[in-house]
Amino acid sequence: MLATHNGALWLKEQIRTIMTQEGVQVRVVASDDQSQDDTLGILQSFAKEGVIELLPPVAQRFGSANRNFMRLIADASLENTEWVAFADQDDIWLPDKLHHAVTQLVNKGFDAYSSDVVAFWPDGRERRLVKSGPLRTHDHLFESAGPGCTFVLPKARFLELQAWVRNNREAVDLLKVHDWAIYAWARAQGLRWLIDPKPSLRYRQHGGNEVGANVGWRAARARLSQALSGQYATDALLIASVVGIETPLVHRMRRMNLLDRLVLATMAPQCRRRRAEGWLLALIFLLMKRPAASRH
Repeated sequence: MLATHNGALWLKEQIRTIMTQEGVQVRVVASDDQSQDDTLGILQSFAKEGVIELLPPVAQRFGSANRNFMRLIADASLENTEWVAFADQDDIWLPDKLHHAVTQLVNKGFDAYSSDVVAFWPDGRERRLVKSGPLRTHDHLFESAGPGCTFVLPKARFLELQAWVRNNREAVDLLKVHDWAIYAWARAQGLRWLIDPKPSLRYRQHGGNEVGANVGWRAARARLSQALSGQYATDALLIASVVGIETPLVHRMRRMNLLDRLVLATMAPQCRRRRAEGWLLALIFLLMKRPAASRH
């Protein structure tokens, strides 16, 4: 499932790496968000060759990758499909990306898959982005399982996701990022999720990334500022509401009195997969402004 918007510079290369996947037969369903460059022309060209099924255009722009992917999830047909994967418009998939993911899911008995990635920049820099690690009790409320472009689900699990999106379309369209929402939904359903330390793709970084690698001191300061403002907790509470998570942790985040902050700080190591990020979140719980969802 390929979501596009003004990605003509990279789209042909991305599609080639999808269509040349080893050991699998690939069918691409694409949704374009009113691109102003040649993205739509590229998709239409591939569609004429029977390589891509292009969903009909919509009257108004989605305005975000989240809404574009939610449209794909809601509207795509799964005829002759056994597995579902998500694709950005600008990455480079490793040749065994899909076959390896499916093999891991089958052999290890998991319900959904994601992986680490290797971010790369135009100046030649590369950096492995580690998203793997032991799953924590509450990590799905505070982070994704990695970039959505690494997600792979069996058809049965995807149909459950599709039904949830269709039944909650207005609510899911309010969310900021589809990958975090999908991961939170899956964990809330008790699904078993595998985050593979083996990178599955090269994750292109450029000025047009909606989210991107988010690395470096400047990005870290921006994330910390957002967290202390209460926005991070507001986003987490919105996801909890949409996926139907009502736990003592969620109730404490809504109230956020002094006792709640102290208890949340003790729970923080179970809210992020990386230990250091858990301890940082503990400090954030103590210092941040009350989230907007808890204010009157």
